[in-house]
Amino acid sequence: AQMANVDHVEDLLRRQLVKIQRNVSQVFSELEQTFHKLDEVNHTNKLNMGDVHRALRHLRSELNHAKDYGSQLARREAEVQRSMSQVKQETSRLGEMSITD
Repeated sequence: AQMANVDHVEDLLRRQLVKIQRNVSQVFSELEQTFHKLDEVNHTNKLNMGDVHRALRHLRSELNHAKDYGSQLARREAEVQRSMSQVKQETSRLGEMSITD
């Protein structure tokens, strides 16, 4: 009877071991799938980061163009201001001349 009990316990332990091995195997399989998914996500993120860097370079270039254009406009505005001031001076000088005539 004792031997039968030992055999029975051994059998139960063997079944438990098989279940545990199956579970461990499933967990490893899921971990492997998760790793592959993460690897894909990482790869996609790297590609996206490349896109982001390209977009930033493009924006920086656009910003530099805008700054250059702004500088040109500021110079042009200064020229126009000088011209307007010269015209005012000339106008007032001509006005003074016509008064004295």
